[in-house]
Amino acid sequence: MSGATKKYFSIIFISLTIFALALTLIFFISKKNANRPEEKKAPEEIDQPIPLPPSSFSSEWEKRKQENKYQPYRLEQYSHDILKDSPNIVGQTKELMSDFSIAKMAVSTPASNIVLNDGREILLLFGCTEHNCGGTGIVIAYDKSGSRVYLLSEETSSGEEYKILGNPDEEIRNLLIDYYQNE
Repeated sequence: MSGATKKYFSIIFISLTIFALALTLIFFISKKNANRPEEKKAPEEIDQPIPLPPSSFSSEWEKRKQENKYQPYRLEQYSHDILKDSPNIVGQTKELMSDFSIAKMAVSTPASNIVLNDGREILLLFGCTEHNCGGTGIVIAYDKSGSRVYLLSEETSSGEEYKILGNPDEEIRNLLIDYYQNE
């Protein structure tokens, strides 16, 4: 064998020996850790559960529903989506509030239907301006039987809490206020 070949084989032998020693060392260290008794961990602290929010309808609303036999139920669609498909409601709302646009209801809740004592079916829509809900809430009550729109808006110039437009009767007026306070 020549000197270069001997040098080549000795490098390979030394490399394999180092590799074997490293594997042996890893094996014994892992066995040593496996035989060590487990440390008892302190129980993890569980965050306090967040209390559920109060029901969306107040006791006053529940009482009124029972007195008037309202039959409210939530629809699958959000108010904003219903308005996109209802040019009649949007048009009548613009007549009551000239600066109204669907964007003013961009943040909305699922719509609700309520059947009043006299059989009228009212569609209730609630929404507010995106990134600016405080003071921009709007409740629209659409009387399906009479095809009329009534409106409660937080946008007032006189500093009042809200204004009601469309000259609703007392029952729809109270419905608008209750829905506004419970949404």
